Amino acid sequence: MSELAKAILFVVGAAFADSLVFGRGLGSEAALGASGHLGRSLRVGLATSAMLLVSVPLARLAQLYILAPLGAEYLTILVAALIGALVARALGGIAYFAPARGALYMGSLWLGAALAAIRAEYGVVYSLLYGLFGGVGFLAAALMLAAMRERLDLSDAPAAMKGLPLAILSLGLIAMAFAGLAGVAR
Repeated sequence: MSELAKAILFVVGAAFADSLVFGRGLGSEAALGASGHLGRSLRVGLATSAMLLVSVPLARLAQLYILAPLGAEYLTILVAALIGALVARALGGIAYFAPARGALYMGSLWLGAALAAIRAEYGVVYSLLYGLFGGVGFLAAALMLAAMRERLDLSDAPAAMKGLPLAILSLGLIAMAFAGLAGVAR
């Protein structure tokens, strides 16, 4: 298989088949929290994509070129969390991403993505691709959940299921659908 074909499978896998939200369960709280309105979901999704694009390769670079040569791999989680917090702070200062500031600090998504890239021993380029397309997958999930939630608000559901319970149930069904794609990227 050519390197281009491997890269395409990797990109599809990072965005959809091995989705951070539906496949790994990371960042679902941010996706559900932003799913009340399409505009907010778009901002949170773009901010999270930018966060992953920067923090995942930086965490991998720190692990490869600082921690590994010093024999301090036990500090990987701490360094990845510190890098993520610094990137979130920097992105939170950008006016367009300011409404998404709270979602950027929800560390399960970006910390999980950084640690997944480190654990899989991706190179720097693949870490960059994993961050970028993991963010694209999160953006797609957030927009999908927002559109679904807007339609559910108009539905005739029982009073006990309105709102978050129905959204969580729908999230589980979408996750099962994405689980069918799990073998595509392998």
